[in-house]
Amino acid sequence: MGVKRLQIKHDLNYRKGYTWKQCSFCGHYVGSFVIGRIAVFAVAEPRCKIIGLNPGRQYRINPAYVCDKYEYTSPLAMEFQAKTTQTEDYEPYGPEWEKEMMKLDKATLIGMLKAKGLEK
Repeated sequence: MGVKRLQIKHDLNYRKGYTWKQCSFCGHYVGSFVIGRIAVFAVAEPRCKIIGLNPGRQYRINPAYVCDKYEYTSPLAMEFQAKTTQTEDYEPYGPEWEKEMMKLDKATLIGMLKAKGLEK
């Protein structure tokens, strides 16, 4: 009757997410992990670095779910946080973060996006 659930998913309390908190927003999320090939096409499925990057249905994750190891990260927020000297409890989003981002000029932001390969 299907595949048994991984023990790590049970330990991490893997469950349905919220509109503002999902696996697809997490830093451990791998959106298209290649698990095999059919003819010349690559078969890719979502995976989590914490749960495992192994092939198989047990390691497949739903981007709309969440677990207890959730970490919000966006490429721009990670780059900004690395360039600033903030305390450990600094959140890379919210009103303070937006004020700091407004201080950066357009060229710096474009350079940060190009470094991550997000700007065309």
